[in-house]
Amino acid sequence: MNDKDCKKQKDRIKRLINKWIYPLGLRWYRITFEYCDERSIDDGGSLVQKKIGNDSYRWEMIFGCRANYYYKTALITAYLPMVAEVSDDELERYFLHELMHIITCPMKNDKNEEEAELVCTSLADAILWVVENKKLFKDRK
Repeated sequence: MNDKDCKKQKDRIKRLINKWIYPLGLRWYRITFEYCDERSIDDGGSLVQKKIGNDSYRWEMIFGCRANYYYKTALITAYLPMVAEVSDDELERYFLHELMHIITCPMKNDKNEEEAELVCTSLADAILWVVENKKLFKDRK
């Protein structure tokens, strides 16, 4: 990716950082964001299914997250070529998923990695649903 394309994708992520870190109560974590201008094919992080042929797909990382709850630190890596390929709505969902890993990291162990992914996805989806449907809650009293 060239510098202009990288900056555009970083700006998209920075908008999400500004939108979500404070409301989720994550300012008490020291979160570092790093941006990679290359693709990563890995088995961790938020994976996006990418079509590579008529009937074939591969999984590519859009974000990766490492969190240490003892020291309240986290590192989120964004793989900018994949960020560029998803819509703003998808990007927000993947970003929230990674933030949920920070919140749920004390519960993760080697035996429940798949369940941890489901929990993070479900929490991200629930938060987005509430935000998108907040009018429903204003009408209830």
